[in-house]
Amino acid sequence: MIDISIIIPSYNNLSTIGNCLDSIFSQQTKYKYEVILVDSSDKEDYSVLAPKFPELKMIKLNQRTYPGTARNIGVKAAKGKLIAFTDSDCIVFPDWINSTVDEHKKRDEILIGGAVANGTPHNLVGIAEYVLEFSDFIPQKNVRSMRVVASCNLSISKKLFLQAGGFEDFITNEDVLFSSVLNEKGVNICFVPNIKIYHVNRCNLWKFLKNQENLGYGSYKIRKIKKQPGSFLTKSRLLIPLIIPIRILTTFRKISRGKANCLLQFFVSFPIILAGIIFYSKGFFKGFTK
Repeated sequence: MIDISIIIPSYNNLSTIGNCLDSIFSQQTKYKYEVILVDSSDKEDYSVLAPKFPELKMIKLNQRTYPGTARNIGVKAAKGKLIAFTDSDCIVFPDWINSTVDEHKKRDEILIGGAVANGTPHNLVGIAEYVLEFSDFIPQKNVRSMRVVASCNLSISKKLFLQAGGFEDFITNEDVLFSSVLNEKGVNICFVPNIKIYHVNRCNLWKFLKNQENLGYGSYKIRKIKKQPGSFLTKSRLLIPLIIPIRILTTFRKISRGKANCLLQFFVSFPIILAGIIFYSKGFFKGFTK
């Protein structure tokens, strides 16, 4: 019997997926697991992975598929009672499977999110992306209930996942909407920092800025559907300039809870962080026009 099914959505990420799979298949674990890769790439041939990872189960999709929908497809094929999600640009810690299953044995009917460590600590663009996207999930923080956890390090029972309806078909922020649905159902969402992964962040400035623009657009769409912190910003375009000071202050507050080096990273990469927030605001503005 499979104890846990690991689902990985991927789109044209052949450069990083190998390291991700290496970190999973090299786990020293007492639990039986399967790895399901849901690939919708249109420029890369993932069949080259088969010789190195013969146990990998691959689902090939014929068109570009957003991560949430790809995860849903993976869950349908999963044999484990417990589902864990990570992304193709992540590297899981050696005890990731053991820690994930052990935590679920302690708690029933729960969504667990793990910590996200910086996989690009020596690149300023990578640091900026990490600070903006993952400051809520730095490994130094304590076990606690949360409103939202990151889909790159998330686990839940298959039964509860299906009851919640799975992820929505959004380009970004699908984990925010999924967490909101579970919150409304009274499901406890717990952050457990000893379940850790590295996130390999974008190190190309333009790719980072375009991703922040996409995140801003997704943020607008989510806040129109579900009441979230900052939903008032969707009421008028005139409020969009407030995004810049709000995000600077909230990011600083979150990152300052970590170790001193986290705060140092914030200041060192601040010009790039500011540029990212400006592009995020640009994406949020696009939400009004589409």
